[in-house]
Order: sequence, then structure tokens, then C-alpha cells
Amino acid sequence: MNEFKRARDILAGIKDAEKKYKCEWGNIEDVVFYKSKVRLDERKRLLDRLVPDRVCSICEKLRISNKSWVMNKEKTSVICRSCCLRKFGKIVEEISFSHNLFNGIQFRVAVKGQRVAQLREELEITQREFSRQCGWSKGYQGGLENGKFKTISQMAAETIIEVFSNHGVVCKDVL
Repeated sequence: MNEFKRARDILAGIKDAEKKYKCEWGNIEDVVFYKSKVRLDERKRLLDRLVPDRVCSICEKLRISNKSWVMNKEKTSVICRSCCLRKFGKIVEEISFSHNLFNGIQFRVAVKGQRVAQLREELEITQREFSRQCGWSKGYQGGLENGKFKTISQMAAETIIEVFSNHGVVCKDVL
């Protein structure tokens, strides 16, 4: 692909992002939000194609969260994390050089626990159900909502955004 076409495609992607996610490229929080949202959307599209009913073919259990699935390297098949652990003893992921380079850096994200609780209650989801969809304990969810945790890992933040987006809520203001 020549450089002009590549630049045109990148510019088109930026304009789409500005419209869809109201992303301001000068704001680092917007850029991080946009990148995580794009990554989550791509994973969701792949999972919708591979397991549209979200039922594991091995254990036949319903797994709602997109983080509950492990994909093979070619991205052609998936199984739930529990079956992967039973079958292989560990979760095997493709590791790239850039992943190793930045693996030690842990980004923390400030969370507005009361806003998470408010959105969850508006959706009429119990704390137990929401925490199950996120993949953590009810106690951790309670700590988030009650202000025990002022910051959370980037993965936990992405999980909260993903669960809300699965229910049709864009929740940019909880972080």
C-alpha cells in the first residue's frame, strides 16, 4: 500500500473516532479511551462471529463477558477460560516484543465508584450480577462502588466499559 493511501485511511479512522467517540487527540485520556474501545470492539466482533450464543462448546456454560474467552493465535476458534485452564493448565497468549517491552508498566485509572453504582442501578442490575459479568467478586464490586478503591487497573477499567457497552451504555464519565 502506498503512503498516500495509508495516510488517507489513518485520517479517515481519526475522523470516524472523533464522531463516534468524541475523541480529542490532544487529551491523553480520550486517546487511551479510544484505543481501548477500538480493541474491545474488535474482540467483540470476533466473538460475535465465533460464538454468537456465548455458550462454550466444551463445558456448554454461558459466558457473557468478552474477557471470559481465550482465542487461538489465528483467531479462528475460542473456548472459555475455565476450559482452557482445564485443558492446557494455563492460558497461553501470543506475546509480542512490544508486549514484553511495556509489560512491567502498570497504568492505574481513577474510578468514580458512585457513578458506576448509579449506572448499574439505572440498568436494574444487581451488584452480584454486575460483578459476575465483570469476572470479579461481589466484595470487589462493593469496594469499587463504596470508594474503597480510588484507582483501578487499566484492564479492570476496560472491563467496566465493556460490560456497560454490552448493555448499550457509553460510560466515559465513570473513569
